[in-house]
Amino acid sequence: KCLCMACNVCSQVRPIPQVLGFRKDGTTGEVDSAPFVSILFGGTQWTFYGFFAFVVTGKSGFLVLVYSNIFGAALGVYYVLSFHHNCRNEESGRKLLMYYRCISCIAGLQVLSMIMMAHAKALLFCGLVSSLATLLGSLSFLTTMHTVFRIRCSASINAPLATIGFVGNCVWLSCGLILWDWYIIVPNILGLCCTTFAISVYLYF
Repeated sequence: KCLCMACNVCSQVRPIPQVLGFRKDGTTGEVDSAPFVSILFGGTQWTFYGFFAFVVTGKSGFLVLVYSNIFGAALGVYYVLSFHHNCRNEESGRKLLMYYRCISCIAGLQVLSMIMMAHAKALLFCGLVSSLATLLGSLSFLTTMHTVFRIRCSASINAPLATIGFVGNCVWLSCGLILWDWYIIVPNILGLCCTTFAISVYLYF
C-alpha cells in the first residue's frame, strides 16, 4: 500500500515544475493538456471509487485508493486551472474544452447510475469508469506520437512521467492482484503496454 501511494504521489507532483513554467512564461506553448486532465480525472475518479467501494463492501483495503489519489485530485485541479489560464494556443484550448465536456458527461452518468441502480451495480459501473480513467492516463503519453513519427523527434514525449507511470502500473498491478479487483488489474496491464511503448519510442528517436 505504501508503494502504491508513493508511486501515485511521484507521478502527481512530477508536473509541478512544468506548470510553474507555464505560470512564469504566461503560455503553455504547444503542450497538450491531456496528461494534466488525466491527473485530475484519475485522482478524482479513483478517490470516489475507493470510498464508494469501501462503503458498499466494507473492505478497508479499498481505502488505499482514497489515500493515494486524493492529493492527486487536488493537484489536478491546480494543473488544469493553470493550463486553462495560460493557454494561448487555439487548438490546445479547443481540446481542453472537449476534455471538460467528456468528464462532465462521465460524471453525470455515474450520478444517474447511483440514483437508478442498486449500489452493487452502481459500484460495478463506477469501477469500470475508474478503469477507463487509468487507461486514459496511460494513453495520454501517446497523444503526440503522430508528431514524433512525422518529425522523428521524441522531445514531445514526457519521458520522466512515462517512466514513473511504468513503475506505478507495476505496483498497482500487484495491488490489484492482492485485492483481486479486475478494475485495477486490467487497466494497469494495458497501462504497462502504453508506457512501455512510449519509453521505447522515446529511446529510439
